[in-house]
Amino acid sequence: MEKRARQWMGMVTGIAAACLLLPVCAALAQTPEAKHYECHRMSGPVTIDGKLDEPAWQQLPAATGFFLVPTARYAAGRQTEFRMGWDDKAIYLGVHAVEPAAAGLAALPLEKRAGELLELFFMPERPTYFQLAPTLAGRNAYGGKFRLRMQNRLREIPADAIQMAAVLGADGWTMEVAVPFALLDATPADGATWSFNVVRVSTLGGKSGEPETTWAHLPWHNFHDYDDYATLRFVNATLPESGAQVAAQRLNEAYTTSMAHRQLAEQREAALRARLGAAASLTFTNGMRSSSDFLLKAPMDDELRGMRYYGSLPVCVTFSWPAPVTFDASRIVWYSPMRLAEDYGLEWWDGNAWRVVFHDEHNASGESIAMFEPITTEKVRLTVFKATRNYETLRVRAFDLFRLEGRAESKLGETGR
Repeated sequence: MEKRARQWMGMVTGIAAACLLLPVCAALAQTPEAKHYECHRMSGPVTIDGKLDEPAWQQLPAATGFFLVPTARYAAGRQTEFRMGWDDKAIYLGVHAVEPAAAGLAALPLEKRAGELLELFFMPERPTYFQLAPTLAGRNAYGGKFRLRMQNRLREIPADAIQMAAVLGADGWTMEVAVPFALLDATPADGATWSFNVVRVSTLGGKSGEPETTWAHLPWHNFHDYDDYATLRFVNATLPESGAQVAAQRLNEAYTTSMAHRQLAEQREAALRARLGAAASLTFTNGMRSSSDFLLKAPMDDELRGMRYYGSLPVCVTFSWPAPVTFDASRIVWYSPMRLAEDYGLEWWDGNAWRVVFHDEHNASGESIAMFEPITTEKVRLTVFKATRNYETLRVRAFDLFRLEGRAESKLGETGR
């Protein structure tokens, strides 16, 4: 697969450079830099009631930009923000979690909310670290214990030693947690650094493809890979609210920039979708005939015939016409957001060799659309290098090519390997 991918990169010329691929996944999925949080002294006391309404919280930098585990893509529907401070006795965490289904969550009994939780990891000194899991029910998921990792055991928590409380709101929930330093076997001094991470686990998010998110980028699906944790630096000074806002802007710059790119991509995508809605497809899926590798599937939920492939990747399928056709946009509907091609590309035949239309190495969309300079050819080839979660079964609901300027010239003639 790597050899094939390198060949593709060498083939990228002219037409690929002019391609507008939506959404702009590659720009949003570069390997993130390691994260650092400056943990300032609390400017005053806070009551652990889940409300985050004391002035002291506003004098701590707000950190956001949680990634979907184990990707470098930011969560969209369920983003999370936290603030962290300390005093002589404890470390304090205040969280605001966006929850689109907050109203439905509020209707659940308290015990049913325990599937919405945080995983907190503190490592004062390698290799031992501490794991705590406060839930939206206001309880620790481990009951009266918390995990002491690397010794692989649970430690008893004295009654009321760790304080936690959560409150549901209209757009999500807030949580406050206070962890005494005595339980972490360490009391930091000014300038001390720990490794740490904050993870959010959401049962509701699992239904929309956002079940687990993390502030520190975790390239593997492993919360306990502490080499990838963020750095927590203790500062024995308070911040004014204006200083906390400036620090937050600097802290969240990469996330803010990414969201600006995402918004622009969504605007472009909406405009392109409007054009596609008025165009006729050259390759309407109902007219396809299967190649030797792809099998036609019975009509799916959207009443389109799809293609199903079983076997090792990469794989390619060629679509051909009896006479040249011209197109300048494509639309691919994958089986579902959880089963899609993460790394794929499209080529066209110039009469002597295959040329790349585009190559998307970071696809995260269940419906991938692209616009490019007009191409006239008798055949195209779709190649998939990697599928979500490395599934060997690949399913395509629809593969459409469009001529946005003018009417479609013909339907697809045949498909072949």
